[in-house]
Amino acid sequence: MAREFAKHIYKSQKWKKLRKYIYEKYHGCCAKCGGVKNLQVHHKIWLTPSNINDMDIVYGEDNLILLCHDCHALEHLKKPSIEEGFRFNEFGELEPIQEK
Repeated sequence: MAREFAKHIYKSQKWKKLRKYIYEKYHGCCAKCGGVKNLQVHHKIWLTPSNINDMDIVYGEDNLILLCHDCHALEHLKKPSIEEGFRFNEFGELEPIQEK
């Protein structure tokens, strides 16, 4: 959930267009595990009150990646929400992650 200081970013038309572009760039798949459910655009450099006005961080394509809920949680919490080596498939079923 967006923190209060950043909520205006996520409500903007600029963000909505960019979010759509990032989804298309990653072909609707998580950049880490390839999952296709519960996807979120993630800021590699997290938004903070001190960088919220830096447009390269907020809207910079190089700072954005598409992640599924589990990989996003791993980025923020530094622990998996499910057992390592598994992911949820497009049907919401737990399956082993297969190397590409």
